[in-house]
Amino acid sequence: MITVGLALIFLSSAWWGSALSFLAYIFFRYEFSQIDFLIFGDAFIFIALLCWMYSFLKLAYPNWFKKVFSPYIIICGLYETFFIYFMFTDPDQIATIGNFNSEHQWFGLSFLIFSIGTILITGILFARESIKSDIPKIQLKGKFILAGMLSLAIGGIFDAGGFTNPIILIIIRILLISSAIEYYLGFLMSDRMAKILIGDK
Repeated sequence: MITVGLALIFLSSAWWGSALSFLAYIFFRYEFSQIDFLIFGDAFIFIALLCWMYSFLKLAYPNWFKKVFSPYIIICGLYETFFIYFMFTDPDQIATIGNFNSEHQWFGLSFLIFSIGTILITGILFARESIKSDIPKIQLKGKFILAGMLSLAIGGIFDAGGFTNPIILIIIRILLISSAIEYYLGFLMSDRMAKILIGDK
């Protein structure tokens, strides 16, 4: 399902600002403005949330789709409306910027925590259903999905906390990178890879 891939891509958008600001300075000596950080770091999170909820509900709970997905459209629409408003009137309400990094404030942080919490809870539910399967490959994929959800949630929450200690930042980045690998294995694992990991010759 293409929305799963889009969800994984846009989930990482919360860290695009930091990465792109560093590259822009290294290659072009261009320093990101606060607006640049907000556009690349916060403007697309709602897309990830909607894509994930669409995928989750369609795959796991199709009977709940209309009842659950509609409120999320409203919430994300309100978020994006206020996001655009604050971006041009008081961007500090969303996030403040430092050296190649941004620190979320109450508005941006609230939606980020809401998104991470939603994805974590629904991800655990989705992984649980997969782990219950009688098919070893699906069980394994469920375990990787669960690991990816936990890695993303822990890394995302600590990253949003604005830590500056280099060791903690390295651990956070490792968790976020591992979550991407775990997601890939959970959703796109090939039969050959599954056989290797399961030990099925």
